Amino acid sequence: MKSSQYLFLNGIRGWASFIVLLGHLAVGLFAFTIPAYGNLKLLTDGSFAILVFFVLSGLVLSNSHLETKEKILLSCISRYFRLFFPIAITSGIAYILLKEGLMFNHEVGSKIEAMTGLVGHKEWVGNFYSFTPNILGYLKFIFYDVFFNYHGLLSYNPPLF
Repeated sequence: MKSSQYLFLNGIRGWASFIVLLGHLAVGLFAFTIPAYGNLKLLTDGSFAILVFFVLSGLVLSNSHLETKEKILLSCISRYFRLFFPIAITSGIAYILLKEGLMFNHEVGSKIEAMTGLVGHKEWVGNFYSFTPNILGYLKFIFYDVFFNYHGLLSYNPPLF
C-alpha cells in the first residue's frame, strides 16, 4: 500500500489521540470520567482509543519501512536521535520541577479522589514522581531507560510509556 492510501488511517489515529486527550483532561482537570453511552462507548473509550492508536501506528510504520526499503538498524538509530531531544527537554523540565519541590501530583491525586470518590485516581496521578531526583538518574533515564528499560513509576516523564 502506498502512504497516500493510509490517509484515512491517520484520521482514525487523530480521533484516537483526541479521545485519549479528552479522557485525561476530564479526569485530571475536571475530576470526572467521560460517560459511556451504550453502543457509543467505542467512540468515548480512552483505553480502546490507545489500543487503536498503537495498532495503527505499528501498521503505518511497518509498511513505511517496507516501502522505503530502509535498513532497520539505520531506522532504529535515526529514531533514537529524533526522539532523544524532546525526551531530554521535557524530562529535564520535570527533573527541575521535582528537584525544586514544584510537583503537586500527589496532592492533586488525593483531591481528585476526595472530591469524586473515584478510587484509584489517586494512584494514577499520585504514584508518579515518588522518587528522589538526582542528576545521574536523570541522565540514565534520558539516554537508556526511556528506550530500553522503561518503568513508569521511576520515569521523569510518565506519559512516554
